[in-house]
Amino acid sequence: LARWRADKWANDQLHQVVKEGKLRDTKSQQIRVGDIILIKKDEPFPADLIFLSAPLVEGHHDVECYIETANLDGETALKPKRAIDATGHLNTVEAIMKTEIEVIADPPNRSLVQWEGQMKVHGKESPLSLKQFLFRGCVLRNTEWILGAVCYAGKDTKMMRNLKARPSKRSIMEKKLNNFILFIFLLNVFMCFLLSLLAMIFKNVYTQYAWYIKYFDNSNAYVFFTTWLSFFLLLSYMIPISLFVTIEICKASQAKLMQWDLKMFHNSRRMVVKSSSLNEDLGLIRYIFTDKTGTLTDNLMVLAGFSVMDFTHNDLVDPGKLNAELQPRQQPLREAVLDWIRCVLLCNTCVLSRDVNGNLLPESQSQDEVALVKGLMSNGYFLTNRNSRSMTLSLDGQVEEWTIEGLLEFDSDRKRMSIIVRKVGGAPGPMVMYTKGADSTMLPLMEKGYHEFGLGQSSGLSQDYTPQIRSELDRFSRLGLRTLVMAMRYVDLHEYTHWKQLYDAANLTMGGGKARQGKITEACTLIEKAFNLLGCSAIEDKLQDQVPETIHFFMQAGVVVWMLTGDKMETAVNIAGCARLKDHEDRLCYISGTTDGYTREVIGEQLVRAKDWINNTPQNADGKCKVVLVMDGPAFAIIEEDRELQEIFHYCAVRIKSAICCRLEPLQKAHIVDMFQSGNKDVCLGIGDGANDVSMIQSARVGVGVMGLEGSQAELASDYAIPRFRHLVRLCAVHGRFSSVRNAFLIQYSFYKNNLFAFMQFYFGFYSGFSGQTLTDEWLMANYNLLFTQLPPLVGGIFEKDIEETDLEKDPLLFKSARLKSPFNVLTASMWMFISTIHSIIIYYSCWPVLVNDDQNYYRSSGLRTAGLLISNIVLTVVLSKACLHLKYWTWITFLSAALSFALYMMFVWVYNFFGKDVLTEWNFYYQASVGFADVKTYLYLILYIFGIFTCLDYTFLVGQQTFLPTYADVKMSLYKKKSPRSFILRFILMVGCLLAMLIACIVLAVG
Repeated sequence: LARWRADKWANDQLHQVVKEGKLRDTKSQQIRVGDIILIKKDEPFPADLIFLSAPLVEGHHDVECYIETANLDGETALKPKRAIDATGHLNTVEAIMKTEIEVIADPPNRSLVQWEGQMKVHGKESPLSLKQFLFRGCVLRNTEWILGAVCYAGKDTKMMRNLKARPSKRSIMEKKLNNFILFIFLLNVFMCFLLSLLAMIFKNVYTQYAWYIKYFDNSNAYVFFTTWLSFFLLLSYMIPISLFVTIEICKASQAKLMQWDLKMFHNSRRMVVKSSSLNEDLGLIRYIFTDKTGTLTDNLMVLAGFSVMDFTHNDLVDPGKLNAELQPRQQPLREAVLDWIRCVLLCNTCVLSRDVNGNLLPESQSQDEVALVKGLMSNGYFLTNRNSRSMTLSLDGQVEEWTIEGLLEFDSDRKRMSIIVRKVGGAPGPMVMYTKGADSTMLPLMEKGYHEFGLGQSSGLSQDYTPQIRSELDRFSRLGLRTLVMAMRYVDLHEYTHWKQLYDAANLTMGGGKARQGKITEACTLIEKAFNLLGCSAIEDKLQDQVPETIHFFMQAGVVVWMLTGDKMETAVNIAGCARLKDHEDRLCYISGTTDGYTREVIGEQLVRAKDWINNTPQNADGKCKVVLVMDGPAFAIIEEDRELQEIFHYCAVRIKSAICCRLEPLQKAHIVDMFQSGNKDVCLGIGDGANDVSMIQSARVGVGVMGLEGSQAELASDYAIPRFRHLVRLCAVHGRFSSVRNAFLIQYSFYKNNLFAFMQFYFGFYSGFSGQTLTDEWLMANYNLLFTQLPPLVGGIFEKDIEETDLEKDPLLFKSARLKSPFNVLTASMWMFISTIHSIIIYYSCWPVLVNDDQNYYRSSGLRTAGLLISNIVLTVVLSKACLHLKYWTWITFLSAALSFALYMMFVWVYNFFGKDVLTEWNFYYQASVGFADVKTYLYLILYIFGIFTCLDYTFLVGQQTFLPTYADVKMSLYKKKSPRSFILRFILMVGCLLAMLIACIVLAVG
């Protein structure tokens, strides 16, 4: 119902669509390809649009708008979009209606990083790219309105193409339970078949000796069928039907305990459980697939410092004190720092807005740029104005205006961005190109360590400072900071004119996005050369609190962590270092394209090299080697299409310590998770905070959403939503383990008590002529599960704890031990079944003299029901005592559940004892309890079984297992108990008391 309401709300949203020359309100579900839509500020796009026009801002020459793509890729920074010149003036409905527009675009696909098309306006062709593409689900910001043409609608939009249907998830324990129930059912059928077969033999053999059976002389088929049906009903207790209801109650209660956990609150936000069916799987996590931005980080970057020549400024230690540090320095150094500042303030894509107090607020798709610009603003250097043609700077009170002659945007092949500018009002001279980018691509392009002349005056510098800058880059990287290298060069008019022609021609290239991008990259490299090194910057991408400790905890527990992100490779590797996903001893194995591009041969060679590295690297106890795989999205796309490469990749993936995957599309994240889950039975957990993580979260067996700043799509699609990444330790190591222990006890104890009860009837069938006669009263049988034994497993399934919470959060080996040895497996289930069989045999045959001799209450005939009541008393007492023995966490609720269960049984028996015929049943049970409880044998049997069975069998077995075959949790518990001498004294007194009580009971029974 909630899903239907959400769909109806989305389909009924009204948008203004141009129809018959007017703007008319139209529901989202009625929007079609080719419609012209008016979108207003802060409205989401109902379809994939091509940006046509918007209000022209004074001082701007191009028609631009800004969109927020948080719902699509998780980024909160605004992204600029620009209309082509042919449609930028079409800002009225009348102008649109008079214009003939034809669009040719790519077929619908899920790619978010590649799109191209062609628009014909009155027959004149213009190329289209992602600069004009507006994704469905994005929101219009900082622009009053826009007009757009619908390119894709409905299921063809890129957002819908990147979504997956929410799968139905079942926990591993639930699957094991179904298999165990099937085994019990087959055992039940076999037991019924055996008794039915023996019933036929009994009827044929003993009819001649038992004259009274002749009156019921029926065919063998009739005897077999009726006997099978009778015992199938009597032995149906072997399958606890009420268990499923109890499990759901316990899981819902466990979910509430998670939500009420005060240690999982943050800023008044608490965790939310969307699906309690996977509680126990939280304690069995083997692989974690995590997003980066907003999940591991706060998405809040700050300028940590920078280095120019031999000068280094630490903005974390001395924020806002750059001017004071420069004052005593020589003029050449101050000019060099000013050039570095100009490079930072000019070479960026920041959009300026103002906060509520009127202060300038830079926004950009790149958070590195925002951090750099904000850091300089805090030191008195401002970018005060920007449009598509010019930029204005304020450098310590001095205003400079620059015209933009060319903008070379960042791309993943060049790994840098450049801008060509000319200073307004300055002396005639060449234009200046400022460039910033990754050190791996920037440093090889350097011609000199620093330019020999500044802007307007000679600096007289000729020393090469490249070694100092390299040293600072290494130091910043070791600190886990994100680094960029800044450089500049001068461009004369002739060189610029020639380059501009090539660059414009490259932008008009058609025939596929790769062809156009290749031409643009080739044109950029023609002018990005022979740079003069300015310096480098260091940016701190602030991780969420305790992220390194959280990842280290899971890796110490043998969990393999994969970071899946859409960010650049350098950024992802740097964050991985900060988050302790890798260390200096790890070998980084790169799977990505080369200068030859992304080909099957290149990726295959890299995978083979990675395989060789893994085979030649020592493995740890978990079978993992200290190799970290670094892979990008285009490389994985090639691997997906080749079966042989998939096999090599999977071989490497399951043997590495961790992995860093960057430039991934949302659906690629889901494909990586699917690959792991299809190849093995390990539990995979996907965690993210944005809409781009939804597919990954839904694909993982356990999906966790982080309540971040990037919308609520991840939270809504997840099974569990947590406020911060650090809460993952408590969610898995504490609540996941407790849920696994609780549900395992609940399931196995339920089968134990039901099989113990059913086996009594099975044994009795051999001594009652296989007639289907019940051993105990029908009302006692009916209420055995409903009232008498319901509370202990229910309480254990909600409140049981096998070890202290603080130990679970601090010791990753406890989490690892629980994953390697599940509390519910074939061995543990078999042990519980074996113990129930042993208990049933001992109880039945030790009470056999009472059944045969009918000697209860001084040899006066008391009937079958009194003997059955004796056995019921013993069975219930043993079952409740068994629960008390295995429950480790005792509170007043635990004690009350056992006491109340026994009290309910006694009350029911005594009240039922006085009901006669025509009230509930026949006279069968009338006054039987009065007779049974009047005999001392009833109490002596109870003492014998409570103390005898559990002292000699269960308690000895439990202590022996913890002593000679202890688990890691047993060792931790024994260390805790050794700290308390009181615990040892109490156990010693209990043991001696049990032995004395059993001895007295045996003597009295033997004499009596």
